[in-house]
Amino acid sequence: MLYFSRWVVLVYSSTELHFRYKDAERLHTSHYNFALSRGDIHGLAIACGNIGFLKFYNPEESDDALVYQFIEYALAEQVGDCARMGVAFNKIGKLYTTLGYDILVFGKSL
Repeated sequence: MLYFSRWVVLVYSSTELHFRYKDAERLHTSHYNFALSRGDIHGLAIACGNIGFLKFYNPEESDDALVYQFIEYALAEQVGDCARMGVAFNKIGKLYTTLGYDILVFGKSL
C-alpha cells in the first residue's frame, strides 16, 4: 500500500499496517487511561477524538468511531474548548459523509 506525503512515499505491507494500527490503538488507549486517572476532562476529549478517528479506519468499528467523536464533542463542550468542539464537529461531519448519510442544510440535502 502506498502513502503519499509532500516529501516521502512510504510503502507498507498489510502486516506492517496492522502492527502500526495496533501500536496507535495501544498508545491512544494509554493516553485515555492516563487522562482518566488524573480526572483530566480536556485530555479525555483529545484521547476520545484520537481513538474515534483511529477506529474509523477499521470498517468493523466505524460505529464506535462516531460514538467517540460525540464523546469528544461533549467533553470539549463541558470544559469550554470551542476549538476542540470544532475539530470534533468536523470529524463527525466527515464520518457521516463517508458512511453515506446525507447532510441537511436549511432543510435541503447537499
